[in-house]
Amino acid sequence: MKRRSLNNVFKAGVFSLLLAMLFFQVSYLYRGPLAHTRGNLSGFYACRKNSLDLVFVGTSGTFSAFCPMDAWEQFGFASYNFCVNCMSTNAMPYALTEIVKTQKPKVVAIDVHSFIRRNRTMEISERDARYNTDAYRYSLNRFRLIHDCVPKSFGRFSYYFDIVKYHDSSFSRGFAINGARHNVDKGFNNLQWGVVEAPVMTAGLKALEEPFDSDLTALIERCRKLKVKVLFFTYPYGNFREDSIACLNYIKKRVQEAGFDFLDCEEFIGDFSFDYTRDYWEGAHFNIYGAQKVTALVGALLKERYGLPDRRSDARYSKWNEELSSWHENVVKYKEEIDCLRRKGMENSNP
Repeated sequence: MKRRSLNNVFKAGVFSLLLAMLFFQVSYLYRGPLAHTRGNLSGFYACRKNSLDLVFVGTSGTFSAFCPMDAWEQFGFASYNFCVNCMSTNAMPYALTEIVKTQKPKVVAIDVHSFIRRNRTMEISERDARYNTDAYRYSLNRFRLIHDCVPKSFGRFSYYFDIVKYHDSSFSRGFAINGARHNVDKGFNNLQWGVVEAPVMTAGLKALEEPFDSDLTALIERCRKLKVKVLFFTYPYGNFREDSIACLNYIKKRVQEAGFDFLDCEEFIGDFSFDYTRDYWEGAHFNIYGAQKVTALVGALLKERYGLPDRRSDARYSKWNEELSSWHENVVKYKEEIDCLRRKGMENSNP
């Protein structure tokens, strides 16, 4: 009798596990497009385990600023943009946890732009909360992310089990098992075009307001426990006024006092030779023209500073070389899109 009971318990456990696995896979199939976020994270999950040398963490300004395939072609290291639209400051520690579950990069680079823009899920819309949570695989980390970062007023149940929201959608074609889908651009996303202004520099300091200062403290503490090298940084965004630069200076001071590296691209902004009438979309985003300039300079700097390897002759990375032709085709398409938008914009401004 005891053996039969144990067998029944075992069978029930196996059935429950299989049912859960089936539920997860069906949920992933129902997840449709979610701006650029879905493709970015599903592409990360499709990367071979422990194959990335450098992973960027940040928001839309981050995923529009660096071209991992350009970096591969020029320098030979494997990188990825683990970025979501409007990444919340209090969601960043969970992004780090998600990354190191499958990757052991030489460097994780955290863009502090979300702190300067004051991105926080509880301060913004349900759409932005979805950006921060829905593309993650089902896991304890995802459940904690939702519990800690999504306000109760949003109704967390449909975040924990997002199929409740998306069940009326059609199957999302191309998404493989475990929510993974190959991403040729490695998390880069070309955005639009607009005219911006150069940043206004200052040596002043401006402390972050709450809850953002506490979020920075929590992020620093999470980084202390991370068993990979962490770099905090900011790209040379346009339209930064003195207030934003003063906040950046404060963040830089706190990070460096905590013992972490900080790369402030504003310090050598002239070296990028930006065309502020072509290389940006809005002040907080680049397009392909600006991103290629950023990649060439920042990629060279990070390769030298952290000794990132050249894997272009490594057979395990042969697919990266094979994908260069697809990347080149995408670059041509992206530039055509920007050129078209720019022509129309110029025509409208000069009737």
